[in-house]
Amino acid sequence: SRATLDRLGWHYDAALTSAITSGAVELIAGDAETAEAELRRDHQALAAMGERNYISTTAAFLAEALYRQGRDEEALAFTVESEGIAADDDVATQYLWRCVRAKVLARRGDPATGEALAREAIAIIEDAQDPESQGYAWLDLAEVLAMAGRTADAAEAATTAEERFLTKGNA
Repeated sequence: SRATLDRLGWHYDAALTSAITSGAVELIAGDAETAEAELRRDHQALAAMGERNYISTTAAFLAEALYRQGRDEEALAFTVESEGIAADDDVATQYLWRCVRAKVLARRGDPATGEALAREAIAIIEDAQDPESQGYAWLDLAEVLAMAGRTADAAEAATTAEERFLTKGNA
């Protein structure tokens, strides 16, 4: 789709493909390196255009791809960028950057701050009609709790995540 959009001269739309589809799909598939490549290309294109809306979401997804590769410094930097650009009412981006930062902080030895951020993310996305994103937010909280050694709480959060995913039909 990106190649077709570029060929038609719709460069802005082409630069949205990773945050809307390809980057997210690669993350679901467990291929963080390919997700990073997709997201980084579009992030650079959006930055060159001076775009200030979708770049915040792209930055948050890029942070997730970097986190999954263990590149916490870079991931944290993209959460800062996303936070600085995202509109207050952009619930998707607001929950995304918080989830990634929560996991980075927990992995760095600050699970209390990570848990607080993950719970903020859940509070933001819980009011949205988006059970899939809710599932990911709960799953990220489970990961933070697991890093803190709170396995029973992590299992409970993971069960809630599963319920949200099943509501969407994502088995």
